Amino acid sequence: MSTLKAKFIFTSLVAAITLSLVMTSCEQEELIPMEDLNMTEKTSATETLEATPSEEQLYIVTFNTSSSDKTAELAKLEGKSREDAQKITEKMTEDFRKEIKAITKQLDVAEERINDYYTFIDAAAITLTAKQAEALKTNPLISNVEADEYIEVTFPEAEELTDEAPAENTDTKSDYYGWFNSNHGGYKLGGASKSTWIWIVDTGIDLNHPDLNVQTSSPYAKTYVGTTAEDCNGHGTHVAGIAAARKNGIGIVGMSEGARVVPVRIMGCTGGFSKSTLISALGHVATYSISGDVVNMSIGGSGSVGTSLANALNVLNNKGVYCAIAAGNDTALASGYWPAAHNNSRVKTVASMDYNSVFSSFSNYNLTNTTPVDYIATGRSVYSTYRYGGYRTLSGTSMATPVVAGIMHARGGLPATSGSVTRPSSFFLFPNTTYPKVRL
Repeated sequence: MSTLKAKFIFTSLVAAITLSLVMTSCEQEELIPMEDLNMTEKTSATETLEATPSEEQLYIVTFNTSSSDKTAELAKLEGKSREDAQKITEKMTEDFRKEIKAITKQLDVAEERINDYYTFIDAAAITLTAKQAEALKTNPLISNVEADEYIEVTFPEAEELTDEAPAENTDTKSDYYGWFNSNHGGYKLGGASKSTWIWIVDTGIDLNHPDLNVQTSSPYAKTYVGTTAEDCNGHGTHVAGIAAARKNGIGIVGMSEGARVVPVRIMGCTGGFSKSTLISALGHVATYSISGDVVNMSIGGSGSVGTSLANALNVLNNKGVYCAIAAGNDTALASGYWPAAHNNSRVKTVASMDYNSVFSSFSNYNLTNTTPVDYIATGRSVYSTYRYGGYRTLSGTSMATPVVAGIMHARGGLPATSGSVTRPSSFFLFPNTTYPKVRL
């Protein structure tokens, strides 16, 4: 082996181990105190929008507010109905805005520079110059300042486009009993009768798809792109079907059959979103969710999780909301991707396998048998719902993730597991790693 090649492999190994040690999050089994939410993680400048001292850009600013008061307010949400929880959280938002306006006035930051308020994590998205942002970092009223990040998303290519399910492997009538069903314990009927929902943070959902039970009404269905939560890409609709398609004699059956799916659209027809938009979306879910709800995030990209996003995921955990996150499709360490790198007791990251329970070559993975990837599910060649009332076959950890989300909803908790899938070592750089296979 040449010296150059050996040097490259050694350097890659050192970099990978260092990245994993920095990024890997430890699983937490209890509620995370508000005062401990601000776990600062540095973001590489190469993954942020760099600016000169005088140029303006969006920053996510976390404030030093009264965490004890916030913890008490959050405690009031336990056991509340969706309507009652909404009233409490809307009042919290109103009070938080008043507090932040007073603080920013002291900081000489104009109100019109505040783009959004993140009530649950005591933060706001503010347009600042790099010089202003640096000054805020040393201010005692501020606990953290981080530049916003933007991810361009490449969606999986369609393997098949049809309005009818394949003839083989069918259940009763024409409902397609897919590999994502048969590999993971089938599906559970009656998802529609449950009071809990599955929130799809993605490209939206086909609001009129006959195989989906979509929550279309405001304030729950939400878009941060354009004027409607309607899916013009198909990715979000595909995800929704895997998690919750109806058993109604057409198309497919989802893991939690007929469960209500709620579109939270953060991407347009061609993909891409910012960290600030994702945090806004999670804040929306935090406002209108109840304990036992599930969030599916078949999204992400390379970079560090950062303080504000970690805080947002921790708040959902504390509220009793489960999250399933895609590991990513770059055949890389998942610890270098957000939001995939963050875990806690209800926030779980998912890798992909094929229908023969073989680790997918494209799937991101762990360095060792630890976090951030918690589970593996079928993500290769998955047939599901698509835009315009159609169906399509796609591959990716995006498809494996809603298998877990559907199981979480059906069980009202974390998935069961049955066996494991091994990812063979990569040359001699990484050891074999194993991943628990989810089961209903």
